[in-house]
Amino acid sequence: MKKQNQRFVFFLTAFLMLVMACAVSAQESTDPDTGKTVQESIVLKADGETISKTVEEPIESEGTAVSLSAVNQGSVTLTAQDIFGTQTGASIETESDGTAVLNSYSIASEAAGLSVYAESGKVNVHNDGFIDGYRAVSLINEGAEADIHAGELDSVVGVSITASGGTTKLESDDIYAEGYGVIVDAAAENSAPVVTVTVNGGITDQYASDSWENEINEDPIAPIETQTEAKDAEGDLSEETDPEGDWIEDDDKFNWGDDNWDGSWDDEVDPDEGEDPSGSTTGVQVSASGKGTAVTVDVSGDVSMGYGNEVQSESEAVVNVSVGGAVITDYGNRIAAVDKGKAALTFGGDITAGGIALDTYNDSGELTVTAKGRIAATNTDEGDFETVGIYSASEGNGTTTIQAAEGILVSSQEEEMTVYGIAVDNAGGKVSITSEKDLTVIGDKAVGVYVNNDPDVNAFGEEDPESYPKAADAGTEPETSIIIQGNVSAELSNSSSGAELWNTAGKTELLIYGDLTGSVTGLIVDTFDGAFTDILVTGTISGSNQSFIVGKDVTSDHQLSLTTWKIALNGDTKAAKDSAGNANDDVEKNIKYIIKIDPKFADQLEAVKEDGTVLEQSHDYPVALLGEKIYVRAKDSSELTERSV
Repeated sequence: MKKQNQRFVFFLTAFLMLVMACAVSAQESTDPDTGKTVQESIVLKADGETISKTVEEPIESEGTAVSLSAVNQGSVTLTAQDIFGTQTGASIETESDGTAVLNSYSIASEAAGLSVYAESGKVNVHNDGFIDGYRAVSLINEGAEADIHAGELDSVVGVSITASGGTTKLESDDIYAEGYGVIVDAAAENSAPVVTVTVNGGITDQYASDSWENEINEDPIAPIETQTEAKDAEGDLSEETDPEGDWIEDDDKFNWGDDNWDGSWDDEVDPDEGEDPSGSTTGVQVSASGKGTAVTVDVSGDVSMGYGNEVQSESEAVVNVSVGGAVITDYGNRIAAVDKGKAALTFGGDITAGGIALDTYNDSGELTVTAKGRIAATNTDEGDFETVGIYSASEGNGTTTIQAAEGILVSSQEEEMTVYGIAVDNAGGKVSITSEKDLTVIGDKAVGVYVNNDPDVNAFGEEDPESYPKAADAGTEPETSIIIQGNVSAELSNSSSGAELWNTAGKTELLIYGDLTGSVTGLIVDTFDGAFTDILVTGTISGSNQSFIVGKDVTSDHQLSLTTWKIALNGDTKAAKDSAGNANDDVEKNIKYIIKIDPKFADQLEAVKEDGTVLEQSHDYPVALLGEKIYVRAKDSSELTERSV
């Protein structure tokens, strides 16, 4: 009996030694150049047990340098310095509530630097130095708690996160990426994933961006070729949109970006499929869906890439992206909110783009963009893409809110291409865009503000009733509000207008606290029965050819309310005319002219009617109609002095 026990202990000991040999595997060699010992690979697997190892020598492998695996509540910890693997630097896997911890200084690979698959449990990585690789950090989280401090990243793809559950926190320093800085694909499957990415620095394409970054940052007011000859009245609208609502001639006018972007980028390059995305670099790309899904990306520095940021939130997911510095891009930024998705972006510095600086799409979502710097779209290289400061497409019943704190400047040297300061195609929902300073557009064809409110037109200005859900289907009508706290001007153009407003349904509001100027036409408006257009210009509306063109079917102040200080007549006797040059007396008699009193005398004088009653107000300004007599009196007197509008 005693011999049997001894035999059992012997076999048990041998079995445990075999298990440990499988759980902890390492090979050593000597570097022929330095003579130092090099660990060829480290493989640690904790299956229901605890394993901890420290390696002081560099770890180098032709395959995977470090492989950590924790299953069945096992725990594995590796502390190392420098890790290099040709195929993978460090690979980490947790299942069945396992815990894996890696502490290192540098991780490098020709393929994946750090690769993590977390089915459940915990993953903790603290890398102090840098991570290199085609994909520096690639993480799949299905339901674990992952916390990664990555250090500086140098790669084609900096961070790639796919999350279907769990919580993911990733922090890095500067990211240098030839393709994508940060990619997050989060969808509620196993549970609602929560992803937080913090970049303590900027995201830069150091190879591709230098050549065009300087070009885009050139002064966009470089003269194109000053126009000295105005178009004749008959030819004025031939290059514009027809006030009756039909689109004429300028077919490229509504080509908003790549393939009429509808808020998704399914056809874009997927770096996880092994294709090279370097031809289309992107700073931050986020795709989030599902109730409870939340993604936050915070970049403290600049983003300097081909595309700045591409963000899509759908099905009640919540996405917040912020960039503390400037965003310098060749094409611009694209943001979409669909099916009750919420997307919020904050830009702390200037946004400078060669195409559409802000390209937004909303279908029954909530979309908010706050730009604390200037928005500038500058096409100096005769590219074949649109040049727009802010483009907003909306349908369904969502809300879009965009704020530009330092104004908007758009410039293009390309001939025959229409450039826009603000352009809105609204088939449904509410769109509100505010610029706290001037809006200036410079180009061969230029439009300061363009609005198309029409439930029967899709989000890209083309009649296609089958392509998109319409506002009529959702029971809403489009509402668009544009507020400019400064001047609006369209300059140096063969064919330009300060503002073009086409309102088939719903309500359009344009408030300009300054002058509205087009080098050819100041203001073009058409609004149909059942729709309402409300316009305020506290300064002068002017154009070298015609200051104000209005649709011939606009006959009622229930269709159009225009409040302004002055409309330049250019030697004419009528302010309101249609495209054929015919006067529209119905509109003419309803224009509300602001009555101004010199601020020096505002405490002493007031404008009143003949009977002494105060004037009616529009947008908090005292106003009078054409031909109406007004009187000025001292506030402490009843004596009236007559004036006429």
